[in-house]
Amino acid sequence: MNALTTLGLIAIIAPSCSLAQVGSAYPGYFGKTTTAIASGTGYSSGFAVGYSGVKWRTYLSGIYCGIGKERTTVITSASDWQAYWKELHAGESPMPDCPTDIKWASEMLVAINLGTRNTGGYSLTVDSVKTPAANKIAIVILEEMPSPDLMTTDALTSLYTIIRMPRLPGKISFTKRQVVAKQQF
Repeated sequence: MNALTTLGLIAIIAPSCSLAQVGSAYPGYFGKTTTAIASGTGYSSGFAVGYSGVKWRTYLSGIYCGIGKERTTVITSASDWQAYWKELHAGESPMPDCPTDIKWASEMLVAINLGTRNTGGYSLTVDSVKTPAANKIAIVILEEMPSPDLMTTDALTSLYTIIRMPRLPGKISFTKRQVVAKQQF
């Protein structure tokens, strides 16, 4: 992380992963009190600003992918992005082309994978990206779970969200909050 330069904004990419797993090059963790759900796929152009003035945006998200374990990944190079992309789309034929619009010298991606769930009704979102102190980046993830009385699809899902942000130095920590969805009429 020493080679990273500090920028004035952070972009968050929703459903995605990276090869630099949290706990190795970018230590972090899934906290015990987070909830987030991502549904659908595609690019999002909206930006969100964290409490510390950090700008970020959701890059990609989806409810099905080839990564069945809960994990976070920080992606800082084109080669790591391509490797993650292959994992994300494992089993798909033909595999979609890997996006090439990231400016690796000044940006990075953060991918959050929820892991396999036995039903639909889940959602995954990034709630915030903050810099609470020098060389610290805090990402809060929200997982929405279906209430037991909620009708859901009987299908395996594996949600992911990828955010796009500026390359910032420091340790990235993750907090995951979980909430139960209420039935809506």
